[in-house]
Amino acid sequence: MTETDSDDDLRAQFRQSVREVLQRARGAREPQPVWAPEQADELAVKQGASLGWTGLLVEERWGGAGAGMLEAIIVAEELGAHLTSMPFVSSAVLAATALSAGGSAAQQERWLPGLASGELAGGAAVTGSTGRIGLIDVQAVGDGDGVVLRGSSGFVLDGGAADILLVAARRAGAPDPELYIVERSSAGLEVTELLTVDRTRRLASVELRDVQVGESARLPRSASALDTLLQRGSVAVAADAVGAARRALDMAVDYARTREQFGRPIGAFQAIKHKLADMYLLVQGAALAVEGAAEARDEGDRRRDPGARRHRLHLGARLPSPVQAGQIRRGFPRRPVGAQGAARRPGARPRTRRLGPTERCQPSARWRPPGGCRCAMP
Repeated sequence: MTETDSDDDLRAQFRQSVREVLQRARGAREPQPVWAPEQADELAVKQGASLGWTGLLVEERWGGAGAGMLEAIIVAEELGAHLTSMPFVSSAVLAATALSAGGSAAQQERWLPGLASGELAGGAAVTGSTGRIGLIDVQAVGDGDGVVLRGSSGFVLDGGAADILLVAARRAGAPDPELYIVERSSAGLEVTELLTVDRTRRLASVELRDVQVGESARLPRSASALDTLLQRGSVAVAADAVGAARRALDMAVDYARTREQFGRPIGAFQAIKHKLADMYLLVQGAALAVEGAAEARDEGDRRRDPGARRHRLHLGARLPSPVQAGQIRRGFPRRPVGAQGAARRPGARPRTRRLGPTERCQPSARWRPPGGCRCAMP
């Protein structure tokens, strides 16, 4: 057995253990109101911390596992597949990466052991008030031996549960944004949780009103830390999307096997087979891209930039698969093709084709469905 085979076997065992923990946690969860943000799954958080998920990307000398993104994406995928709400990407990936890549020895010694053990939760406020990366609205103004932070950051992942925040700010005269460690108890820091469509994705807006921090709170290698943070974060979020898409595909396959129409499972019909095959190709392609991006990040190969894959991964994984899985359960809207030819042949039924997830029903001027168009698409 080669070293690669051994690593693959270990990762498969790790994935199975993560899946079992999340399945038990999901079974123990109590239903929550649909209008309220979902709270973190405490059982999953405790079990994950005890099994070392929170310290995967932290060096062993600080109490972590010293693993890489190939292991971190396993947890992210399973969290997406089980829709489990816990501060993994925000704390174990973003915050731990920033401190590991750009923090001083003193900063690492103070914060990384707590993040690795799960006793502390971290977050990263690196976007502007609109949530756009690169549009940083926080300003750092020199004030004696420290700086004063003023501004806001929007859509901060798990910001409401973070004990420390890595805040990106611009200082006059500095060529690049700088990262500052801001504790939750800091005066002038206001964190407001947001109500989102995806209740398992807890977001918050962060307002900094003259928050004073010492110069020791600035990460000395901020530019490198911010770059690494964004790349690893992109891979982790894409892995979460792949997990959700794969779960949607599995649910659609199970439904196609059990749902019967005209005396046989609907999975036996060619249209359903083609739809499931298309979904499989999308999900599998996205999974391979995520794995390649994680491997490139671990190897430090900057020529294969994982950040450039974000847009394709989101479109290829999370969006089409749940939509198409829903079509298998609810049926497909149709629109006429060649309606004029059908009108010339009395009694002939017009040919139809499947509508895509973004298409609009446009009946021909000479032919309309009896009783008007019933297409549910907007």
